[in-house]
Amino acid sequence: MEGSVQMPALSLKIVAIVLMISGLTKAQTAVIRRKAGTPSTDITTLTPANFSTTGVITTETNITTNSSFDPCYNYTALDNYWRDIHGYYRGHDDTTVEWKGCYYKSNPIQVKACPGNYYVYKLVKPDISIPVPSYCAVSFSTSTIDPCYSYTALNDTWRSSTDSTTNSHCDVNVNWVGWYRLFYQGQSAKMPETCVSSYRCGTDISLWLSGSHPTLQDGVVVRQICGNLGNDCCFYKLFPIQVKACPGNYYVYEFVKPNLCNTGYCTAALTTANPGYDPCNNYTVLQQPWRATNQSWNVCDRDFEWSGWYRLLYYGMNIRMPEVCSSGCSTNIALWLNGSHPQIQDGIVTRQICGNTGGSCCYSYYSTTSIRVKACPGNFSVYEFIKPVSCNSAYCADITTLTPANFSTTGVITTETNITTDSSFDPCYNYTALDNYWRNTRTYYRGHDDTLVEWKGWYRLYLQGQSAQMSEWCTSYIACGGVTPLLLRGSHPQIGDGIVTREVAGSRWFDSCSYYKSNPIQVKACPGNYYVYKLVKPDISIPVPSYCAVSFRNSTIDPCYSYTALNDTWRSSTDSTTNSHCDVSINWVGWYRLFYQGQSAKMPDSCVSSYRCGTQYPIWLNGSHPNVQDGVVVRQTCASYGIDCCFYKAFPIQVKACPGNYYVYEFVQPNFCNAAYCTVPYRLFPILPGTVQQAVTVDGGSTLIQLDYPFFYFGKPHSQLYLSMNGFLSFEPLYPVGYDPSLNKDIIAPLWTKIHIYTRGNISYSQATSGPLVKLAANEISQVFPGSKVSVSWVFVSTWEKVEFEPDAGEVTFQVVLVSDSENHSYVLMNYGSIPPSPQVWMAGYKTENNTYNFTIQALNTSSLSSTTNVGIPGRWVFRVDGTASAPSTFFFPMLPGAIQHAVTVDGGYRLIQLNYPFFYFGKPHSQLYLSMDGFLAFEPLYPDGYDPTLNKDIIAPLWTDIDSYTRGNISYQQATSGSLIELATNEMNSMFSGLNFSASWVFVGTWEKMEFEPDTGEVTFQVVLVSDSKNRSYVLMNYGSIPPDPDPSWMAGYKTVNSTYYFSIQAPSTSSLSATTNVGILGRWALRVDSAVSVSPPPALFYPFGSGAGDTVNPRSDDGSSPAINLQSPFTFFRRTYTKLYVNNNGHLTFDQPWDSYTPTQFNAYSGRDIIAPFWTDIDNRATGNISYNQYSNGSVLSQATRDINQYFPEFIFTASYVFVATWDKVAYYSYSGTETSFQVVLVSGGNLSFVLINYGDIAPTNYRVEAGYDTNFTDYSVILWSNDKSTIPNLKYLSNVNVPGRWAFVLNRPSDAALAVRLKVLTGSNLTDINNQKIFLQQLQDELRRRGVSSTIKVKRVQKKSP
Repeated sequence: MEGSVQMPALSLKIVAIVLMISGLTKAQTAVIRRKAGTPSTDITTLTPANFSTTGVITTETNITTNSSFDPCYNYTALDNYWRDIHGYYRGHDDTTVEWKGCYYKSNPIQVKACPGNYYVYKLVKPDISIPVPSYCAVSFSTSTIDPCYSYTALNDTWRSSTDSTTNSHCDVNVNWVGWYRLFYQGQSAKMPETCVSSYRCGTDISLWLSGSHPTLQDGVVVRQICGNLGNDCCFYKLFPIQVKACPGNYYVYEFVKPNLCNTGYCTAALTTANPGYDPCNNYTVLQQPWRATNQSWNVCDRDFEWSGWYRLLYYGMNIRMPEVCSSGCSTNIALWLNGSHPQIQDGIVTRQICGNTGGSCCYSYYSTTSIRVKACPGNFSVYEFIKPVSCNSAYCADITTLTPANFSTTGVITTETNITTDSSFDPCYNYTALDNYWRNTRTYYRGHDDTLVEWKGWYRLYLQGQSAQMSEWCTSYIACGGVTPLLLRGSHPQIGDGIVTREVAGSRWFDSCSYYKSNPIQVKACPGNYYVYKLVKPDISIPVPSYCAVSFRNSTIDPCYSYTALNDTWRSSTDSTTNSHCDVSINWVGWYRLFYQGQSAKMPDSCVSSYRCGTQYPIWLNGSHPNVQDGVVVRQTCASYGIDCCFYKAFPIQVKACPGNYYVYEFVQPNFCNAAYCTVPYRLFPILPGTVQQAVTVDGGSTLIQLDYPFFYFGKPHSQLYLSMNGFLSFEPLYPVGYDPSLNKDIIAPLWTKIHIYTRGNISYSQATSGPLVKLAANEISQVFPGSKVSVSWVFVSTWEKVEFEPDAGEVTFQVVLVSDSENHSYVLMNYGSIPPSPQVWMAGYKTENNTYNFTIQALNTSSLSSTTNVGIPGRWVFRVDGTASAPSTFFFPMLPGAIQHAVTVDGGYRLIQLNYPFFYFGKPHSQLYLSMDGFLAFEPLYPDGYDPTLNKDIIAPLWTDIDSYTRGNISYQQATSGSLIELATNEMNSMFSGLNFSASWVFVGTWEKMEFEPDTGEVTFQVVLVSDSKNRSYVLMNYGSIPPDPDPSWMAGYKTVNSTYYFSIQAPSTSSLSATTNVGILGRWALRVDSAVSVSPPPALFYPFGSGAGDTVNPRSDDGSSPAINLQSPFTFFRRTYTKLYVNNNGHLTFDQPWDSYTPTQFNAYSGRDIIAPFWTDIDNRATGNISYNQYSNGSVLSQATRDINQYFPEFIFTASYVFVATWDKVAYYSYSGTETSFQVVLVSGGNLSFVLINYGDIAPTNYRVEAGYDTNFTDYSVILWSNDKSTIPNLKYLSNVNVPGRWAFVLNRPSDAALAVRLKVLTGSNLTDINNQKIFLQQLQDELRRRGVSSTIKVKRVQKKSP
């Protein structure tokens, strides 16, 4: 009877609340209690109940035995919609129903099938121990029409059990009506009867038939539906469906709506017996040696479209899948056969596939797939491969199973026979067009393998109809349709070259552009600006290779006069204010010209540090810019990651040099975020026609040059100079071998080191008294010295272009420019281009005879010069050198009428000044200050004799030293709340800090004019300016004029506070250099905000990758919190203990035994019995701001970075990192919600039998909390970087190091304590070392120094008596 229902033969899980306890004797029951809104029963509260059992019918009396009674005609209709198994209403309890009539209370029930195709049930009260039970009902439609001939065809290809292209489908959304027949690509199909992996069949939860299909004679049957979740193939038991087998070998299904999303009914191939089909004669050859178990890489077989049977070969030999747990196979998860191969007589068999994850040989998630296998005559097997469950996994070939193969090579073309030698044949007009969109270097489809293509003849490349060419430029792996992109090694030929042969290389990872060498090909350039290629089968040892194509637009319009201006200041290579920009989001069309703050700029052609240019991965030009005569050229672009300057090889772009000394670029969309194109101001002066080329050609030689105009160098006029190959100018012939620090002569040294031009390079010079060079110099000088009226009379330009260091380390480009004006003012510009690290000692700056005036550019190495500056233009330094090393004092605030003159006249004295407006200094308002003769301001009377570093008070020190006015000089001051000084201060502040919107309310100006040091060495002029606005924002400007070297080496310029909570010191080699330093692009000026906390910048480039972009796990934001136990991917040895887990504790330390919330450090060696690594142990609270995160690595670029670092810092080891753990505290605050930002990082590195720790410091905010940094052990080994007795040292951690890298400390963690260490030291000391007490003091100091440099604290230092001199 259509529409009738029956009870399902399936169990239903119900969650509810138990109200009575079963098994109570004599009508006992439970007292019910409630707790917080959740009903429950307390088993401990049982008491006897006066409860009647009248009416309770036992099981025995509920059985119908009357044969004359027919329940098929004596029943009560039960029609409750909520009994449907599709329903989720759960408010009914059948134990509370009084079953009457045919129904009596009992546990078992009686059932009868009735004529008319329905059932009747003698229902009883369910067992009371079951939580809220309810009888279920399910209905199946019946029809007089045979569904074998009345069905809807279902032909969705995504339903295939091997399909994983999408998982967005959900069959809940389908209106299922009637019966359905399955098809796949037009072929009859059926539902799979075995487990189907998750994320197949176009959905998340793949539905399969739990039970065999019926036979014809079975008619309509009911089958359970299962859905796979993880490794439970039938985690979801969905509604049953009806199934019928039909004549013609197919099935129909009465599908119903599933009860959850995302689910979908699956389709599997309907295999039929085909007597003529034998997979031993119908297979595809997989001759891919990279599948062998002795190979490693990153291939994913899920990318390929598998169809049919496959035979494995290894360089022409038979090879089989491994039958035991295997690794390698150029993948992360090696797939192997869980079972033996069949014999020939076994025919086709099914075998489970297992995946080795490293931790599990047959991990359940990767082991839910089975394939068919057959043994074939000729001692080989064939496999019916299907898509694996996930990436990265690949089918393996067991290298130990090689056997000879009787395999025909018919049709295989060897490299030798593939060379075109027929001169009458022109491939420019006889080619096959190859237009595969996925060959584009910007495409990441990787399911194509060019070793499987039958290559014949010549090909011309297209990309979606546009002419293309093979890429000559490095491309990241997994591009161009395959895993290994194939590139042309060498440039394309010219038309006159005819047919040429070129090598082909394959990229691996991001930084190995020519890792693989493939078979060479022939290339020809054709009329019409295109190329043809005789492509051949790539080398089969290369994992999934594919030829790459790249296309460039051609335009009849000159891009030098048709471009879009790009003037984003955040693109500057020195900008680190944000890292959120990504050029992927820009629709790049046509050509672009770069500007920076309105000035013409260009892309940097040397490395740019990460987290610059407004992004995480700054993109720079990997190659020099072209000349005008070069026309349009193509250049590779690189993006920096960590310390790898070209970790990402971005797409090549076209570049053109234009008349007028600028460039245009055809930018394209990068292939990853966050990446952005960088800008640097165009700093090198051009080399114009008439420039003297190859000016110096003799190694170590120099060239005498007569000047067209006198050049004043610190008071001396010169009419000639000597241009040295070794990177300096002098005014007399000098021939040092490289840099000689003992040579105290008048020298201008843009880069003084050992330079030659054995294999390449050019040293040129030019000078001019009019024309474009003079005009350019006038513009540059006026920008550097605003307000100065410079009338340039003469310019000299000398350029070292693409020269070499000795030994050669790469191309070296830099420049020096001398400028003189009509008033005999002299300037030196030093411009730095692409420079690798110098293997020799070097110097950049200037010096004079007897070192009266000297300046040295402070840079970590020569490669850093292009990112340093004193004028706000990376790679440019500017100095005035005519009289003193000072910048012009035009930026000094004037002393107006009414200024107090000779304010302080007593040596070491001061003057109390009442302020007209409150001045906030780090949170404290002040209404008075003290102006000291010795070059500082204080807010209380202080009497130091010159500079006193122990005086930890609130002090503003433009130049704190021993100053007097015995013979000359004047100290003056004035303050204003209106007038020209207020207007000047407002303008200066807004020009230095764009976007500040500052309106000065009060200005104080103090000037030390033509004072003298004690003893006198020349006139000393400097100034301090205090500025406040109505928002109580406070700034200090320090202006430096003419200052000679201070004879007292103890001096300070900067500021400090009580207990040195806030502290800043200008870093300069001498007082004479102050006028050549700046932090605001104006030589001789420093501007600092002092009302609250010192502002901080992003973490430095020395930090290892961290944060969400690196995939870090983040600790919960909490005060005194910790991470859960972190299971290490590799055991880590910390001195004499090996650990497999650790804890990242929020308060700045790592522990190995348990999480630790200690926020009060103890001084190492603490003898605490705990192994601890403490990069910065203090009371940290990141509930409001900052992240604490961690990650670990066992492969990839981080290991390469660690390997380079350890070998650099510890050259005594030959070390390769195999494991790295990184924990980062990023911009965290102190307790409680301090509002400051502190960044530091700890890196654990191990490999072989060695382990190390690197500790990196970014900006460290001052704090009054106790701080400990270093490590301590359960033994006697320890090391102390910092113990906070001197809190002024805390913010300076970013400048300190034991490996000569500011902000980084490195230690060996498992060097045996009793190891011998030989040290040879040159000691300079004023102590008498023949005195035994002095010997003890010196040995203790030596031990402290060795410990500071990373040597174990238990090192024993002893005196060895040397008998003879």
